[in-house]
Amino acid sequence: MRQDIVRNKQVLSIEECKAILDRNIHGVIGLNGDDGYIYTVPVSFVRHGDKIFFHGRPKGYKSESFKRTSKTSFCVVDQSFVVPSLRANDFRSVIVWGHLKKLRPKKKKSKHYEPWLKNFVSGFLTMKTRFSLRSNM
Repeated sequence: MRQDIVRNKQVLSIEECKAILDRNIHGVIGLNGDDGYIYTVPVSFVRHGDKIFFHGRPKGYKSESFKRTSKTSFCVVDQSFVVPSLRANDFRSVIVWGHLKKLRPKKKKSKHYEPWLKNFVSGFLTMKTRFSLRSNM
């Protein structure tokens, strides 16, 4: 699945990795594409406990690639800058390996939407209680 990091001075603690995941909202997921090619695509995500949740459409190339295998890797780059004296880039990132699982029953989904809403529409729930939202439809 993975190899040990060669530059072990760059290894982050589990707490640091979780903090990076918590302060970011997008990353790149690797899936099994056509003809053995790896398909990587940026996705929005939220971490809740020891799980990472992605949101996506049920149809399309990403969904088709997901059906081939549940094995995946996911990368979030927290920061990156060039170090001219070393002629290198300094990345602070997290790579996660795991298995994808599609959430199907609506009851199961509902408990997972709360962290998603907090991350992506924070303020909306409090705004809703302060304002009367009207529709002309």
